[in-house]
Amino acid sequence: MTVNKLEKEDIFEIELELTGTCNLNCPLCTRNYVNAQHLLKYNERPLSEIIAQLDEYPNLKNCCMAGIISEPTLYKDFFKLIEYFVGRGIQLEIYSNASLHSKEWWSQLARLLSPQDLVFFTICGSTQELHEKYRVGSSLKKVLENHEAFKEACPYPIDCIQYIRFDYNIEDFTSPATMEIRKKFSRECNIDTLPYNERFGFIDDETNRIKLTAELARAYHLISTFGKNRYVQSKAGNLSCKMRCNSLESRFIAIDQFGAIFPCFLYRIYNTNEQFNLDYEKINKFHYSFCYECESTTTHLLEQSKLQRMS
Repeated sequence: MTVNKLEKEDIFEIELELTGTCNLNCPLCTRNYVNAQHLLKYNERPLSEIIAQLDEYPNLKNCCMAGIISEPTLYKDFFKLIEYFVGRGIQLEIYSNASLHSKEWWSQLARLLSPQDLVFFTICGSTQELHEKYRVGSSLKKVLENHEAFKEACPYPIDCIQYIRFDYNIEDFTSPATMEIRKKFSRECNIDTLPYNERFGFIDDETNRIKLTAELARAYHLISTFGKNRYVQSKAGNLSCKMRCNSLESRFIAIDQFGAIFPCFLYRIYNTNEQFNLDYEKINKFHYSFCYECESTTTHLLEQSKLQRMS
């Protein structure tokens, strides 16, 4: 039976946007999408307001603080918010460019977290030149120093390196220099970049090759074309397809810096005329054209090709 509506007690996972601002200028960041400029509004809600909203979701198990348009650690009451989550027993996943704050700040964060939490330090190359091709404005040296301070102060092995693989750094990923960096971390969660440019086409970067490897780009193009066709045919009633909305499957929502909720970041970018209220009926009926990657067969093909959905 198709589920078209959730209640707040059904939500297990959230992604929390805290400020709407960032200290870096990464080329493929959502901040650079033409269609996402309306999201770039600085706002820091009072801690009490954020906690009051989170208290409305009694069964939360996981909170991801990655920030599709912002660096989470910029939030002024970040440590107090961490204490709230740890107090509720909610697992935290904190994704940071780690280019901010002092080593003492990172040591303090390390002492606040629990053994179930994870902190991801994002690195995009073994040298400053490679790292800053994508992490524009970041110092690799500072990232590594902040990580060292965090790891030394943390009683748990919860520090993760997240090396994002692009066409330009794919060979560097297995180089001796990168292997030495990777050994410094307790865990690894390395990923291939999402097909941002293949889907949005907003950056011409033949020189820097800030994109998927050619093999993955070809796979995404074929699957994306296939998915768009299935979506059109399903919406026209010529094909019986099933939607696999990631938000609905995972009982997940995103909360922006103003407290509005969304099922995914594509909905947040493109669907500016509706206020989401945990109603999935339109999504399940293929009402939104940006949902084509979540058609069941298309999602399966993306997973088989080790490509992530843009949702």
